[in-house]
Amino acid sequence: MKKKKICYITNSFKNCGPCNVLLSMLIGIDKQKYEVFLLTLLNENDRNYISKVKKYGINIIELNYSKSLLTLLKRKDITDKINDYKFDIVHIHGQITTIIVHKVKAYKVVTVHNKLYEDFRGLYGPIKGYIITKLYINAMKKCDAIVSCSETSYNVCKKYLKNLTYIRNGIWFEKHTKDYVENIRKKIRHDLKIPNDAKVFIFAGRYNCAKNVITMLEFFKKSLKANEFLISLGDGPLFDECKKYNSKNIIQPGFINNVTDYFFASDIYTSFSYTEGLPVSIIEALHCGLLLLLSNIDSHNEILNISNKYKIGESFINNDYDSFEKSKSNILQYKENDSIIFQSEYLSEKTMMNKYEKIYDKFVNDKLKDNML
Repeated sequence: MKKKKICYITNSFKNCGPCNVLLSMLIGIDKQKYEVFLLTLLNENDRNYISKVKKYGINIIELNYSKSLLTLLKRKDITDKINDYKFDIVHIHGQITTIIVHKVKAYKVVTVHNKLYEDFRGLYGPIKGYIITKLYINAMKKCDAIVSCSETSYNVCKKYLKNLTYIRNGIWFEKHTKDYVENIRKKIRHDLKIPNDAKVFIFAGRYNCAKNVITMLEFFKKSLKANEFLISLGDGPLFDECKKYNSKNIIQPGFINNVTDYFFASDIYTSFSYTEGLPVSIIEALHCGLLLLLSNIDSHNEILNISNKYKIGESFINNDYDSFEKSKSNILQYKENDSIIFQSEYLSEKTMMNKYEKIYDKFVNDKLKDNML
């Protein structure tokens, strides 16, 4: 049977959480059944990231529009260009992308990577966030399938959308040898003056209010023992303010590209976030064998509660130091660590794409039935 043409559409393709999920979809999909395309709207692609995709036989289409209000007004022009390729299925990522291309002539799947009003209010402000959410919801209603990236996101989005299900994010990771992991762990610890036998906590993300980084730094400053360290990776509006917490035991290198290497050098991933979809950084931390020490928000609890047969971490009441200190003490006593096997079973690209392909296959089968009538 002839392969069906599926196109994944996004604003731009670069090294960030949603694009890492998209990359995992591109690599994980069954290419015996589907001819796979990646289409980007804007001229903001990371060339290294695009090159990585090409290695896996993905067809790349770059429309190279500028990031401006004018591009929003070119929706018909963009839609016509996409229609010229005669795709069977398009899978859309991103709110602005969905608003622009929701009239494409193909079966349309859209993945929601957030909690709509809750997240857009913090990202855009209350008024602009409200407007974008309304436009996004209206555009998604014209799609054939809407998929939330987590059960947590689903529970919020179902208030506004009917044709909705959820598939948890799964991530593909490049393979590293045991020697590489051991050597990079030693190197980074040596460079950061961290003893080999120390316990290292790590955070990676934006330095903003939603991530609650200042409370994280305050609590670790108070809690860290002599042989315990915190590495905090990232930048953002609060980064300069947070530099005052730098010390022998609290290390903030800023934004880095090789996050995975720093995870390999650490033991426990931590996050004090107030809100998340299904955090890609946590999935990556699990893949690297880290235990989890997380604030007790719904998306964090979703991960910790997927299965009770695996030992992967602890949660604490956000902004409650005593609760944090108790959970930190508990996790330091762990004798078991099931993080790697847990991620492979529940949050891998194969697990994710097996579920998405059931949606795609239904569209293909429905079209075959229609053609036979």
